[in-house]
Amino acid sequence: MRVFLPFPKPLIQAKFLNRPQRFLVEIELKNGSRCLIYCANPGALKGCEVNEAPVLVWDSSSLIRKRKYTWRAIKVGPTWVGTDTHISNLLVELSLRRRLIPGLFQYDILKKEPKGESGIRLDFLLKDGKKRCYIEIKSAIIVQDRSVQFPDSKSPRTIKQLQELITEANNGHRAILFFLIQRGDVNEMRINKNCDPEFNYAFNRALVEGVEIIAVKHNITKAGFGFPTVIPVKY
Repeated sequence: MRVFLPFPKPLIQAKFLNRPQRFLVEIELKNGSRCLIYCANPGALKGCEVNEAPVLVWDSSSLIRKRKYTWRAIKVGPTWVGTDTHISNLLVELSLRRRLIPGLFQYDILKKEPKGESGIRLDFLLKDGKKRCYIEIKSAIIVQDRSVQFPDSKSPRTIKQLQELITEANNGHRAILFFLIQRGDVNEMRINKNCDPEFNYAFNRALVEGVEIIAVKHNITKAGFGFPTVIPVKY
């Protein structure tokens, strides 16, 4: 696999033990010692918390950081799954700058984290001359029958962001909900209609109001992320 974005170094391999809190994971290092590390993913991660599974961990080498290590990925069966949602925006930004996302080739990045009309921040504001395009990125890694699912928990923040995307669409701009999938073993994206009825209502309204949906996956190895592949979205 050609590497699109390498994992930040230094990277070490360890074993997953448990996830006692939403933002903490306990791992076992190669020397047998155990420690708590930072988990930059607030989602449920159902099916991705496999006891003693190999994990990739970034070593900050910081003497003052509260958690020296950050969880980057876990191996679920034969598949490496990315667990750091902070990397999602970096992957999308790099894909946009390299003109790799169909339908978005013509845009340049005007601003990161633009504040919308209602004060809600989105992830990117793109421009094509006078035309504007707003993008909000969501990570999705929970899989059922080779279909990645979203959401996997209640999503009040996403609902507010959908409302902001609707506002921008009504103002005549393009507005896109962009799903970033850090695993390569999926064929399609599906909306989990049974997880959060309020999100499902907001999502369906967004479709009616002209908000677009894009889903992109990246294969992962211990070296990093493969090139982006657009996959179909089933509502």
